[in-house]
Amino acid sequence: MQDAPKDPKSCYFYHSIDLPNHAPIVGAWDLRAGVFDYVGRIDVAGKKVLEVGAANGFLSFYLEGRGAEVVPYDLSPERLGDIMRYPGLDQAAFEAEYRSVVTGLNKAWWYGREATGSRLTLRHGTAYDIPADIGPVDVTTFGSILLHLRDPYSALASAARLTRERIVVTDLFNPPFRTTSRLDGLVRRFPPNAASEARCSGMLFNPTLNQDPCTWWSFSPGAIQRMLTAVGFKRCTTTYHRQMFHPGFAPWGPTAPDQYRGSRELAYLFTVIGERG
Repeated sequence: MQDAPKDPKSCYFYHSIDLPNHAPIVGAWDLRAGVFDYVGRIDVAGKKVLEVGAANGFLSFYLEGRGAEVVPYDLSPERLGDIMRYPGLDQAAFEAEYRSVVTGLNKAWWYGREATGSRLTLRHGTAYDIPADIGPVDVTTFGSILLHLRDPYSALASAARLTRERIVVTDLFNPPFRTTSRLDGLVRRFPPNAASEARCSGMLFNPTLNQDPCTWWSFSPGAIQRMLTAVGFKRCTTTYHRQMFHPGFAPWGPTAPDQYRGSRELAYLFTVIGERG
């Protein structure tokens, strides 16, 4: 078990978090007001939940507080995620920066564990090779993780081998798949014809056009539903929500544990819940 760092300035807080006896820490994403929507409004009390992509622990400790037995799972400096290689990328420099960010995230998770008195333990590895010794889980969550994976289908298949009930996938809902600025809280229905099929169930490769080597895809909800169906989770529902985003903190670089006063915006997201059957 890793010792918690004493200085939060050595940590990277990707998600804003409130810790006991501590001023609020503001990260790139602030899910505090909308976290119930973010996880699909599911009841996790008494459930064993595998959280793929634990980041700095905001969702880990939230789910634990809702009565779940949580298995937080994330990368480590020795096990980085997928990096898109393209001409002009300084691979060595980017890997060093990536390793620094992951180190900061891991430190922030343990800092949060100490501050909250959590009983959880952070496990490490990639989404493609989730350890079997985690054992069967009731629910697996992917909170804005699949867009960062070269092969999202294989990650879902890896989780499906351990998941008994539901897989919850939350991701960004961006153009060209989001074609309106309104969110009515309802699953969008597109005309059943070929012209709308790509918009309904498509995936856009390299949406940042080489600006972020770790963002591989932009998804439609239908694409996630089809992948979940393919790994055995055939009953899918989709909800839509908005969450607060601080672009000055993203995508790379440390955050400071004091109040952020930069720009804020509401980002559009969707959550797909796939149930076995």
